[in-house]
Amino acid sequence: MDCPYYEQMQFPMDTRLQAMFTYCVSTDVRLARKALEDYHCSMIPEGLIHGKYPSAYPQIISTFSLHYIYMLREFYEQTGEAETVKKYLPDIDMILTYYDRKIGDDGLVGRLGYWEFVDWQPAWAETGGGPAALQEGPSTIINLMYALALQHAWEEEDVLKVTFSTSYEWFRALEKVGMYSMTEKDMELWKGLPALGCTTCPETPGDTRSDCHAWSALPIYEMVRTMAGISPEGAGWQKARIHPNMDYIPDLEGTVVTPKGTVRFSYRSEQCGTGERKYTYQITMPEGLDAVFAGRDGKEKELSGGETYRFTL
Repeated sequence: MDCPYYEQMQFPMDTRLQAMFTYCVSTDVRLARKALEDYHCSMIPEGLIHGKYPSAYPQIISTFSLHYIYMLREFYEQTGEAETVKKYLPDIDMILTYYDRKIGDDGLVGRLGYWEFVDWQPAWAETGGGPAALQEGPSTIINLMYALALQHAWEEEDVLKVTFSTSYEWFRALEKVGMYSMTEKDMELWKGLPALGCTTCPETPGDTRSDCHAWSALPIYEMVRTMAGISPEGAGWQKARIHPNMDYIPDLEGTVVTPKGTVRFSYRSEQCGTGERKYTYQITMPEGLDAVFAGRDGKEKELSGGETYRFTL
């Protein structure tokens, strides 16, 4: 369900993020597998899936079909279940073909039709969460969702700040270009929730209609996959890749569940006399799962399953 009270519905964007967060804390992928089958069964002849499914009546949110594609890729990365994903490859073709038909003479995707939701951005209130740019022409954010990259630059004052629903993509973009430290300011939105009386994550920061919304559980992912830096390398966790990112935290410890067992980690940092920081890592790998550790210096170290390692960089 999208959330336990307000919206007991299975939206692809929400569900994709819920699946990613679940992978961080559980090896049970049955709900993710079921959701993929549900979306497959919701495909309409035009080449899009339903915006929520199953449902008493059809609703098409055209951008959510892209999240279905993201979810398929991430499910495969987590499980290695090639046969499961193969079943849905024709769905991917239909969705991408639909988007291809929306490309104009300028080479950009234009109006998609249906509900072009992206984010509950206050500046887009009149368009129901759809980019206001669509009123004038192609939307950059929708084109960025469709393509890996575009050769564009923005003036800083024209860039709208994302809210909880699209923070995952924002964090990934900053991580990809080596600017992950900038997420510290964004994390203040979550750190401020207890002061608002929130014991769960609301749909949007501030005034919200839903005080418990799964797409806002992003810190789970950030602490496990990015700060602890423990992620699969090869479908089905053939190996693990450990690349800690402690740009703005002094220490971190915990456990990470994988299909091959639990990884235990403890990271510490301290200031050196030279002004630089010294990082100490202790990692215990489960039997049967090897890993590659990538340090801040770019050097890599092989870790064997069933062993405990402790080293300082």
